[in-house]
Amino acid sequence: RATPGRVLDCREFRYYDGGGQASPPYGCQCGAWSVTCPFETCNAQKAWEDNCLAPDAVALGFTSLSKDFHILPPSSLPYPIAGFEHHPERVSTCLYWLAKPPNPTLPEMPPLPDVLPSYANLHLEGATLQTCLQALTKEAITATKAALWSALGEQGIVVQTISCGSFNALIYGPTDQVR
Repeated sequence: RATPGRVLDCREFRYYDGGGQASPPYGCQCGAWSVTCPFETCNAQKAWEDNCLAPDAVALGFTSLSKDFHILPPSSLPYPIAGFEHHPERVSTCLYWLAKPPNPTLPEMPPLPDVLPSYANLHLEGATLQTCLQALTKEAITATKAALWSALGEQGIVVQTISCGSFNALIYGPTDQVR
C-alpha cells in the first residue's frame, strides 16, 4: 500500500570489514522510501523474519528480512510527492540476510621453536618480613639467589626476582626444569 519498490540505496552488510580479515557479506542493507521493504511478503515486526521474502529475493540467496521504519519530519518533504498514495513520510531500512557465513579466523600459526623459557612464581611459606628483607639487602641478595638456585637443584633455572610481604620468587628456565 505504500508504494513498495522505491529503493534508495543498497550495500553489502558485513560484521567484519577491513582489518585484514576478509569475510563474505552477511546480507544486503537497503533503504526504501516506503513503509514496506521491496520483496517483503509479510508485515515484518522483528529481526530475522523468516518466510517473509518474495520468491525473487529467495532465488538470490536471501533467507530472512529485518526491517525498521523511520518517520521523516514533514518539513523535510516536498508536497505533494508524486507516486505516493500512503505514508510518503516513512523511510524503511531493510536488511536482507544471506545464510550465515563462517566466522573469519586467523591464519594458522606455525609452531614456535622451543626457545622460550617457562616461568613459575614460587610462594615460600615461613619467612618473616624481617628475615625476607634482610635476605634482600645489597650485601645479601646475591647469596640469597644462589641459595634458592642451589635448593631448586636445576642448572638451567634463573632466579629473576624476589619480593617480600610473603616470600615470592619469579624463576624461569627450560620447561622440564621449571615444572
